[in-house]
Amino acid sequence: MNVILPLVKKEGLSGDIGDELLSQPYKDARRKALDAFNVKYITNVLNKNSGNVTNAAKESEIERQYLQRMLKRYNIKSKDIF
Repeated sequence: MNVILPLVKKEGLSGDIGDELLSQPYKDARRKALDAFNVKYITNVLNKNSGNVTNAAKESEIERQYLQRMLKRYNIKSKDIF
């Protein structure tokens, strides 16, 4: 069975991942891609839950405390989201 990952096409990477990540060391590129995903995911789930961290954590199936640590890490204010 041939499985193609959503971000990868025969021609190469697609979507928001730019060529600049491909020229960086793997560890750095991976961290930047993961950080970008986390910020987008957190912002989206908080928007859907009107900034309510408890509800956003439940929907994401992660611990509320972990979501709060991520908010702090990425300097995201839940009250400013929606």
